[in-house]
Amino acid sequence: MVEQTVILAAGRGTRMRLFTRDKPKCLARLLGIPIIEWTLSTLEYLGINDIIVVTGWMGYKIKRALNHWRNRIKLRFVFNRFYAKYENAVSILAASRHLKEEFLVLMSDHFYSMKIIEKMLKQTSFTMGVDSQPNPAVDIEEATKVLVLNGIVKSIGKKIKQFNAIDIGAFVLDRSVLHFIKKAMHRGKASLSEVVLLMIKNGFEFRAFDIKGAFWIDIDTPKDLKKAEEYVSKFFGKYRRILQDKMFSSIL
Repeated sequence: MVEQTVILAAGRGTRMRLFTRDKPKCLARLLGIPIIEWTLSTLEYLGINDIIVVTGWMGYKIKRALNHWRNRIKLRFVFNRFYAKYENAVSILAASRHLKEEFLVLMSDHFYSMKIIEKMLKQTSFTMGVDSQPNPAVDIEEATKVLVLNGIVKSIGKKIKQFNAIDIGAFVLDRSVLHFIKKAMHRGKASLSEVVLLMIKNGFEFRAFDIKGAFWIDIDTPKDLKKAEEYVSKFFGKYRRILQDKMFSSIL
């Protein structure tokens, strides 16, 4: 089982300006709770006690908002000084000195059901979470598409024409990814999608873990946030109560 999680939280989230004029997107509230805290609470509930949050834009606000978590889990904050120049994979490089041999990477602006995170923690490197049956809340047009053949990722990108799954923003990686992030930076393209493609071209095999419609959503716009609230309220009432009772009783 993977014992460490890296949460990428360096981006600005310009499409969420209504909620992020004065704070990073991951601090926008989903049913009263910052998006990133849903993920933190799920990880804690599942027994993960080693979490790295990589910040960038207004990182001090994330650190301040989440500092109380340090009383409960081993939580480290790392600042990605290149957040405005390069894409999200560079945040993993920023955390390199704290990384264990194997780790789970999640996005701070995604809501993942507990089932997804629980199953991703049981995977090994290299594994990419995909969804072949995305729920109606997922914006297919804006999503990163993935072509999977016999359980192996063959291609990934927002504009690929042939695809049969969607990237859910969850990866199990190991430290060998760092070399390819550096190579991607030199090429001027350092998104996780580009790094995955680069590794595939160099002979690495990425397994696709298909969540098959389990609920998740990339909260990229105010409309996405509204969708997430509707789905979480409808389908995760019991789940929400568990997390609130266990994790948030002091702040709700």
